[in-house]
Amino acid sequence: MVYIDYGLSEKAGFILLTGEVGSGKTTLIRNFMKKLNGTVTLSKVFNTKVNAEQLISMINEDFGIDSAGKSKVQLLKDLYAFLIEEYEKGHHALLVMDEAQNFTPDILEEVRMLSNLETDDSKLLQIILVGSRN
Repeated sequence: MVYIDYGLSEKAGFILLTGEVGSGKTTLIRNFMKKLNGTVTLSKVFNTKVNAEQLISMINEDFGIDSAGKSKVQLLKDLYAFLIEEYEKGHHALLVMDEAQNFTPDILEEVRMLSNLETDDSKLLQIILVGSRN
């Protein structure tokens, strides 16, 4: 828990939490999410068997961004605009992705690209990847 708190406070782009199956990773991350304060805007992805467009749509919907019928390009534009708004309000956005060991290389690349959303001096999205060792 201290490691995750530290990564969040230091605004690390990625935080990685790994462990054996059944070691309590999901329980730990759920407890962490319960104690987040009002300055953190959270999106959670627990279904990792999706394509890139579905992933962005799920993230947007969890952030409260309408994604119905939109192209991937529009989904990304909407996400970027939302992240800028959150940054301007003094909030920071956090994306928690569980079962990350199931991601395909294409999805991992999409997640990496999301980590590039930033201002001149700050990441707009912090990402916590949670997964088991295979």
